[in-house]
Amino acid sequence: MGCDFLIVNAYDRMVLARIEKDRLLDVQAINLLAGELLKLVDRHPKISLVIDCEAVTALSSAMLGKLVALVKQVKACKGRMVLAGVNAKIMPLFQVTKLDKVLDFAPTAQEAIGNYRRKPL
Repeated sequence: MGCDFLIVNAYDRMVLARIEKDRLLDVQAINLLAGELLKLVDRHPKISLVIDCEAVTALSSAMLGKLVALVKQVKACKGRMVLAGVNAKIMPLFQVTKLDKVLDFAPTAQEAIGNYRRKPL
C-alpha cells in the first residue's frame, strides 16, 4: 500500500518529496509516510532529500519523532535532508522542542534544490 499524499520526484542526485496532506496527526498516516520516506533513503545512497511541507498545517509529536529518526538515517547514509516551506503556524513546534537545531529548513523547495545544486555531495 503506497502513500497517496506523498509525491516523489528524483533527479540530479536529489529527491523532492512533497507532502500533500494538511494534517499529520493520525498514527496510521504518520507511519505510512515515515515508511515511504525511509524507503527513499534506502533506494538513494548519499541522498539529498528535500521534504516539501508547504501543505502541512498541523503535525503531531509522533511526526516530529519520525522526522528525527529519518534525519539520523539520512546522515548515517552520508546524505542530507531539509524541510522546505514549513508553515509559520507549526514552526514553533520545532523551536520549543529544539528540533530547529537538529533539522535543516529552507523557505521553499525550489530554494533548497538550488542550494543543493550549488553544493553537491
